[in-house]
Amino acid sequence: MSDVVLEVSHVTKRFGGLVAVDDVSFTVKRAGVLGLIGPNGSGKTTMMNLITGAHQVTSGDIYFDDRLISELPSRKIFLRGVSRTFQLVKPLAGLTPAESVMAGIVFSRKPLWGREAVKAAERMLARVGLEGRGGAPLSSLTYIDQKRVELARALISDPPLLLLDEWLSGLNATELLEGIELIRSIAAEGTTIVLVEHLIDAVRELCQTSVVMNVGKVIAAGDTAAVLSHPEVINAYLGDTNDA
Repeated sequence: MSDVVLEVSHVTKRFGGLVAVDDVSFTVKRAGVLGLIGPNGSGKTTMMNLITGAHQVTSGDIYFDDRLISELPSRKIFLRGVSRTFQLVKPLAGLTPAESVMAGIVFSRKPLWGREAVKAAERMLARVGLEGRGGAPLSSLTYIDQKRVELARALISDPPLLLLDEWLSGLNATELLEGIELIRSIAAEGTTIVLVEHLIDAVRELCQTSVVMNVGKVIAAGDTAAVLSHPEVINAYLGDTNDA
């Protein structure tokens, strides 16, 4: 088995005259955490949508476990073992946390039904810090707990690859530390994670390697500490430091 779980090869995505992703290439090693970072409008979320099949590539290829997935619909990519959370929390209206999590497994590559699905949902809610909360109204949950439900729904299908789109955003200082430790523990169990994030301190804490995008292009990639000190990366986040 290759140590590369995901390969993005010369991928471009155009929306009419807008080039949102421009000839992007990078690889994600198995059982690690890769940071996909960049300023607003850099193409990060579009890249996540291309990996999961929500958008189709204009050109280039994406491979998961050495198999081409960029020509597949999102449903089949999910069944291959790629799961994600979204930048905005999207609770399933009218469902309890347990029912919401169950929605992630009944149609997954390892489906469960009935009582077995309920038990699996309860176990996963406990795993993300919501033990005993499976029957609570979603409206009663705090913001981080709603994010925990979404994370549990993404994890319950036991995906080899988990994409987290700004899962840590909007958390207070205490919640942020809890969130970082939760993500770290998931990675320690062997799940490969691609983390789209604006919080650079969290990227430093969690990501062994990082890819930085700006205006649709990769401007730096490699060891996170080296990437974050790259002059072009600093300029992308802070503006031209040579300007008067």
